[in-house]
Amino acid sequence: MIAFLAGRARRAVVTACCRIGHATLAFVALLSAQALAQPAVAEIRIAFVGDSMSDGIWGGLVRMTSTDPCLKGQFDLGRFGNNGTGLTRPDRFDWPQEVKRIMTTFRPDLLVVSLGLNDRQFIVDVNAGKAHIEYGTPEWIPKYTEQVTAFLQNGSEARAGLLWIGIPVMRDPVANNDALEKNKIYSGAIANLGNSKVQFVQPWRLNPNGPEAFKSIGPGRDGSIIALRAPDGVHFTSAGYDMLASYLYPKIVENLEQNQIAVPRSCGKQAGHS
Repeated sequence: MIAFLAGRARRAVVTACCRIGHATLAFVALLSAQALAQPAVAEIRIAFVGDSMSDGIWGGLVRMTSTDPCLKGQFDLGRFGNNGTGLTRPDRFDWPQEVKRIMTTFRPDLLVVSLGLNDRQFIVDVNAGKAHIEYGTPEWIPKYTEQVTAFLQNGSEARAGLLWIGIPVMRDPVANNDALEKNKIYSGAIANLGNSKVQFVQPWRLNPNGPEAFKSIGPGRDGSIIALRAPDGVHFTSAGYDMLASYLYPKIVENLEQNQIAVPRSCGKQAGHS
């Protein structure tokens, strides 16, 4: 009799365990189904547009977002830099039309623009029989401003608008003076556009609180002295573009959030960086 009762008790325990197990599996399956039913969070689409400087900035942001666990997989960073191009030679590459195409095909939430490195030359007026407007003449700045404005008008319809990054300090004095003048043109054209979603971003500065002078080396993220600028005196090294990325990311976040696009915060550390 005792053995019989013990057997019944064991069978009851087994039955109860099976029921609990089935209930647990059903609950897990329900959670999985609910998780699958949740819509995937869309990546934030940012188009990096312009010349070789734009391409370098794109690389810096790719490294930053792909090695930061809090940012990885949150962005779709479109690479639309085209080396050797600018706004003076629409007969070779028409940026106002190209940015319109990017808006249609990539549909970015935000455009990040860097142009001007290749624009210290004559402008080809494709609407006037490809007439040349010589660099340095009184007609050059108004025509160049016209090209900048056409670009801005075609690229300002992104949900969060457009950030135009100024040209940084150059090693060659003539090139640097040209960069300073172009930054005035860009910022002026943006101000005249009157669109709060389109903003001019001052270029990254090695010395943000004093006179800016070109230096090839400087402190990196961890404070150690590294090569920041490329040997050509124009571009940056990979480490230099990483510094630009750290400078630009908060401005990108601010712009997106001002336009009701939620943005993840950086964990503060990227793989390979202290």
